[in-house]
Amino acid sequence: MDIKFELFNEKEVKIMNDGKEVGRIFSPAGTMRDVTNAIQICGFKDAYDLWGCGVFFDKNSENNRDIQLYFKEDSHTGSNHEISKFELLSDCGRCFMPKKKCKCYDLKIKTKKDIEKDLKEVMLEKLE
Repeated sequence: MDIKFELFNEKEVKIMNDGKEVGRIFSPAGTMRDVTNAIQICGFKDAYDLWGCGVFFDKNSENNRDIQLYFKEDSHTGSNHEISKFELLSDCGRCFMPKKKCKCYDLKIKTKKDIEKDLKEVMLEKLE
């Protein structure tokens, strides 16, 4: 997968793969887009390796953070996606699954080894 970035407007960037949008970066962030000094990145499969960033620091010389995001090759935007069926009363507002099948436990930052393990499991399933 060869990720490219496409400026959508002054506050949004599309994350593209082979001409298809697989994700988006935008600001302001938050559920209601109410955090004006933040960005939100949508469309990635997993986040891994939250590190200290060696490039950006605050006024007290405290280093900022850096995180890595993994995008799946078969990601796509929601024109035919189930998200249009999202029901605020019956579905989880964080993972968008029915509350009885909530997958919020999957919403965690992983290590690179976790990602590699997940990819191996997917490859083994394809071989079966």
